[in-house]
Amino acid sequence: MDPKLTREQVEQIIKSARQKGEWPNLSEVNLNEVNLSGINLSGANLSGANLSQADLSETLFSEAILIGAKLSMANLNGADLSEALLTGANLGGAHLNSVLLREASLNSANLSKADLSEANLSETNLSGANFNEANLHMADIRMANLRWAKLNQANLKEVNLGEANLSGAHLIKANLNLANLSTVNLRWANLSQADLHGANLREADLSGANLSQANLSRANLSGANLTEADLTKADLAGANLLKAKVTDKQLDTAKNLAGATLPDGTNHD
Repeated sequence: MDPKLTREQVEQIIKSARQKGEWPNLSEVNLNEVNLSGINLSGANLSGANLSQADLSETLFSEAILIGAKLSMANLNGADLSEALLTGANLGGAHLNSVLLREASLNSANLSKADLSEANLSETNLSGANFNEANLHMADIRMANLRWAKLNQANLKEVNLGEANLSGAHLIKANLNLANLSTVNLRWANLSQADLHGANLREADLSGANLSQANLSRANLSGANLTEADLTKADLAGANLLKAKVTDKQLDTAKNLAGATLPDGTNHD
């Protein structure tokens, strides 16, 4: 294994590259557990670098290349990773509270059990990423690409996913309580046993989605497309289904419709 670089050595590499008008090259370097808090690594090449358990809080990584980088258990709280390339990176268990990841690429990245509470992931490419058991409480994920992403048992409470693409995503037992899923693409997504209590699913595309045993009580499903969706044993108590595309046969499989507003505007007893 390559010897671990120090903070001072990293700062010298950055300074030398900037003086030459070049991007700092730190690919494949060993920075395990090193304190790089607040350093400016914008545009740097850190592909394949080992940054696991490093202190990267408030560090600037905008437009940096971190393809395949190891960032497990790293502290990235408040870091700027906007437009960074993190394809295939390992961020398992990382601390990403309030991190800026706007327009970054994290396709096929591992973020299982990571803390992304209040993070900005708007317009980010997260296709195929692993968010199993991650904490995304109150994160901004508007217009993000989450096709085929894994979000099983993830905490998505009060998250903003407006206009995001979650087609084919796995959200089994995910907590989407009070989440904004307005106009979201959830075609063929697996939301079995998910908690969507009070969630805003207005005009969402849920065609072919698995909502079996999901908690949709008091959810706003007005204008939603539920064509071929599985509602077996789903709780729709108090839900708003006004003008939703759903059949009586589908609704008959639900566990509870008490107080729900049906597609024709009538209220279920």
